Amino acid sequence: MSLPNLFYKYVARNNSTWMAAVVVGAFALDTTVNGTVNVIFDGINKDKLWKTVYAERVKKGISQ
Repeated sequence: MSLPNLFYKYVARNNSTWMAAVVVGAFALDTTVNGTVNVIFDGINKDKLWKTVYAERVKKGISQ
């Protein structure tokens, strides 16, 4: 069987499985995009974010 036939047979045939696939796919896509954007943002703004500034201040003894 070809991939489209398998997809139709197991996923798209029933509305409930189709909606479950859409919800799971949306969640997976959202998580992947969010994680990727956070990594890119942290890379671009290295040493400008509070988490890195605060860690440096603690290291120097300025903050608790």
